[in-house]
Amino acid sequence: MATTSSHLEQAYDRLARYCVYEFRQVAQLEVSPIMREVVRRLGKRPELLAEALQTLSNIRQQSLQTSFITALTRGGPGGLPRPIELHAHDPLRYIGDMLAWVHQAIAAEREFLESLFGLAGDRRMVGSVRKFESSSSEEEAWTRELMDQAVAKLCVPLRVRVQQTVKSQESSIMAYKIANLLQFYTLTMKRTIGNDALLSKTLDEQVSCFLFASSRF
Repeated sequence: MATTSSHLEQAYDRLARYCVYEFRQVAQLEVSPIMREVVRRLGKRPELLAEALQTLSNIRQQSLQTSFITALTRGGPGGLPRPIELHAHDPLRYIGDMLAWVHQAIAAEREFLESLFGLAGDRRMVGSVRKFESSSSEEEAWTRELMDQAVAKLCVPLRVRVQQTVKSQESSIMAYKIANLLQFYTLTMKRTIGNDALLSKTLDEQVSCFLFASSRF
């Protein structure tokens, strides 16, 4: 029994190290059947899985932040789509494009994590309400936490640009339109990643800023 237990622990340790290695290679958000099986088996050793998932979280945060800055300043391959910041002169489109990019990134992240944990997609319509129940599965809890962490580093560059737009506004009508746009995306984000997610709270703050700006005139 002691020998078997020792071999089993060594096997779990190998799985964890394999998991960490593979997570460091994640670029195209593709999950192989082997990786899905490894994560499932590591579920029996939550402490090992947690360490591996922390590596994944760090990688995804950095990757999304880099991709967001690239979309803002350089655009896509060959310059298409064009850099978002080229439309900074049009505040409504500028903020709308940034929020649309973030929302698309969250949708891709959700699909990746559902595949990783072997969760069946619930076929929700975009923006429809997702139930955040305390009794949900451990895999669902991991998915929510990792999604929140993945987009956390987007909050600072997004907040800075939105606040710069607030300060540049001289029209109460434009400020009110932007506030409505932010409210729409705030509601969408809350339905997707929950009220307590950092991104949801950040957008809430920006809505308040624009509503205050629209009331100054």
